[in-house]
Amino acid sequence: SLCFICLFIGLKLMLL
Repeated sequence: SLCFICLFIGLKLMLL
């Protein structure tokens, strides 16, 4: 199962 929301949060955190 892919977690799109988790991925988005992780990407945002990485960008921060």
